[in-house]
Amino acid sequence: NELQPEFKRYNFNFKGNYDITESDSVYFEAKYVRSDATNNFQPAFFFFDPVNTVSIDNAFMDPALRKMMQDAGKTSLTINRFMTDTGLRVENDTRETQRYVLGMEGTIASEWNYDVYAVYGQTDLKRENENNLIYDNYINALDAVKDENGNIVCRSEAAQADGCVPINIFGEGAPSQAAIDYINVNL
Repeated sequence: NELQPEFKRYNFNFKGNYDITESDSVYFEAKYVRSDATNNFQPAFFFFDPVNTVSIDNAFMDPALRKMMQDAGKTSLTINRFMTDTGLRVENDTRETQRYVLGMEGTIASEWNYDVYAVYGQTDLKRENENNLIYDNYINALDAVKDENGNIVCRSEAAQADGCVPINIFGEGAPSQAAIDYINVNL
């Protein structure tokens, strides 16, 4: 995580007033602010999370690990993993704010003060997120098996039909770019 995100801000302010009489004046204020911020967050991670469980028949599992599991009578394995090789999560925000005030202020009968004004303001936010994990896709991609031709595929036929790409999480740098693209989304 960053201690200070990348940040750019532009501010424009204008303020003016005009005295109509000694005790009455009109005023106008205008403000425009644009800020652009980029935050980099840690990648997805799984610690003691059953989502990151692989079956003993996982196609990417090393045969030596499979043998150890068989000897221990285990049929699945939950893996603790920090997914650094699938990319940082990124959030890009662009915020634009505009505000306008038109008013009149003064004194009535030297005893009462008044301030009458109209305000218009608007803020627009555009957010883009990168590398956000789609859990359903990840679960499908993680459940990788070999088909009858020896090809590594996602176990779920429905997921295969939707373009599932199996992911190898056994080792740093093991996931293919196609699998990373399948499990992550940019919005």
